[in-house]
Amino acid sequence: MERLDAATFLHFELIPDHLPDALKERITRFPPGSLQFEIGIQTFNPEVQALISRKQDNAKSAENIRWLREHSAAHLHTDLIFGLPGRICQVLGRVLTV
Repeated sequence: MERLDAATFLHFELIPDHLPDALKERITRFPPGSLQFEIGIQTFNPEVQALISRKQDNAKSAENIRWLREHSAAHLHTDLIFGLPGRICQVLGRVLTV
């Protein structure tokens, strides 16, 4: 953190259902405008997850995203993919309620 200056912007990919307390504590140290997480959810639909062989704890993923929104100054870039097998546009509203 001591080498972080106002011109530095860090971008990390984050596993959505894995955010240990030690990492959470470190995330809270970053000043606003210096940190971005790319969070690859792809889908919250368990049937689609099975079709694409994706193992993800959806409840933990949602909990971690909420924690990041409420307790960090990080910019969150959360990936949802449309066009996955079994995916239809009618579920858009349900997906965005996380």
